[in-house]
Amino acid sequence: MSERIITLTCGHTFTVETLDGHCNMADFYDVDPLTGGYRGVKAPPINFLNPPGCPTCRGPITARRYGRVTKRAYLDILERNVASSMTKTLAKAGMKVQDALLRMDELKTNARAMKTTEVHMPRTGEDDKLKSVKPQKQHRCPLPIKSLTEHRSLHSNESKQWKIVIQPFLEAYKDIQDTAKTQGPHVGTYHAALSTLYRLELDAIRSDPLRVCDAPEPLAIVEVDKKIGQPPHRADTRYQVEAFFASINIRFQICQIAEHRIEGLTSGSSAVAAWREYVTFIHESCVEDAVTAVGMATRSSATRQVARGEVLKLKSKFHQFSFSLLCRREDYAHAGDINKTEIKAELVGEIVAAKDEAVAALDECQKQYLRSRPSKTTEDRRVEREWFQENCRSVMVKYLREFDELRKHILSNNSYQPLSKREKEEIVRAMNFGAFLGMIVPFRI
Repeated sequence: MSERIITLTCGHTFTVETLDGHCNMADFYDVDPLTGGYRGVKAPPINFLNPPGCPTCRGPITARRYGRVTKRAYLDILERNVASSMTKTLAKAGMKVQDALLRMDELKTNARAMKTTEVHMPRTGEDDKLKSVKPQKQHRCPLPIKSLTEHRSLHSNESKQWKIVIQPFLEAYKDIQDTAKTQGPHVGTYHAALSTLYRLELDAIRSDPLRVCDAPEPLAIVEVDKKIGQPPHRADTRYQVEAFFASINIRFQICQIAEHRIEGLTSGSSAVAAWREYVTFIHESCVEDAVTAVGMATRSSATRQVARGEVLKLKSKFHQFSFSLLCRREDYAHAGDINKTEIKAELVGEIVAAKDEAVAALDECQKQYLRSRPSKTTEDRRVEREWFQENCRSVMVKYLREFDELRKHILSNNSYQPLSKREKEEIVRAMNFGAFLGMIVPFRI
């Protein structure tokens, strides 16, 4: 067989042995070491492949013998095109966020100047039902943009004003949400083929007396990996994870603007309670979406995204905790109880416990990250530690210091200024998607 001749569409002629080696057929088929013949298919390589071309003129190789190789390569190109489109969308969103950050002081002022509607819409059963639904988990998308402007606690008049105030961030959020919803057409094809092959393989195992067993599923998965001819497509998922990260960072800024809105309201009013509920809801959504993003990154074996996602989850929990604590402190101050020793002890104790929990979670995150990386040498381990230090620990250290600032605020009743300026710098850095995603090709690593 190896001595037979194949004439390509370009007119050039080669032996089967030459073209088999040129197309790396051994990467796709199990080769008999004695005869050199092919005994069956095997799981293909996971790296990005270019379509093989004629060794002489680089024309396309369309011979049916190499269909498994060329189809896989064309699917890789399709995946790269989808990734390229998602990169452009995220980059456009990043520019919009940077422009919005430059206007933060203006947006905060506009929020404080909003007209207040003291009589708020009552909650209805339908509102409760809508809030209980978590579409971002069902559809693997971040919090819907509508939830940022039409929360049930806000009066419709204020919702309209609020939408105008945060419009610069909403424009970026829409691009990010579109990226999170993007799925290449090859992904659906892959899962359909996977499902069909898996079902057929299970039936084959159960009907074969030599292969039947109590747990046929693992055996079926191994055979399907060989037959399907391509690895799972992960580029879409990893860009979707970046979209989740970006949406959470935008929500941090929206919450800051909303907190300035609260500062401009009369303490103890119904409007304050309504806006507090809104901010609390956004913080909760950040935590939930961070958990979702970490799960997506874990399933796609993106260990660095997992680590960054864990840190973003800790940041979300800090914002949630600090806002809740500061609201309670304000309520105690309004009631004249803030200087009571037991009240201060209670709040300080919660701060200390929350900080200890965050430190332990950060240490565990680093431990899990280092375990997940394929470090073979001391130099490899040093590089991984440095990456975690620069991209995860150094980010979280700023937030750990904020626990101490909160503690001082409670004990001395001094003013507390959140790390808004530093966080702006962190948001801009986080929007530099290329620094984390790298080139499109290495997405299969």
